[in-house]
Amino acid sequence: MTSEITPEIAAHVLYECYDSPKTAMKAGTFIRSLIAVIGKADTVNKLKLGLGFPGYVQAVDIIQNQADGVLYLESIAAQIMVDPERGTYDGSATEAEKTQCEAEKTQ
Repeated sequence: MTSEITPEIAAHVLYECYDSPKTAMKAGTFIRSLIAVIGKADTVNKLKLGLGFPGYVQAVDIIQNQADGVLYLESIAAQIMVDPERGTYDGSATEAEKTQCEAEKTQ
């Protein structure tokens, strides 16, 4: 099966399910609610949700059911590079880029 999990999806699920400080990213209200619903859904409803939101269903399933799920999602989320508009950075950002990113988040 091809993974539909983007770095942004991985970061959203990590924030909601694990709060991984290096790679987590808070999503909007709809996505946060969607992640919560997926986490509580039975198999039939997860399959239905997967039709519209395959990456989110895959990511929630991985974090809930795989021993190394957090590490796997962190490796995907770490692909997010510095983006001042979203206020995110990965471990490869320089200290100056991190400082700039943090400053722009507070504006």
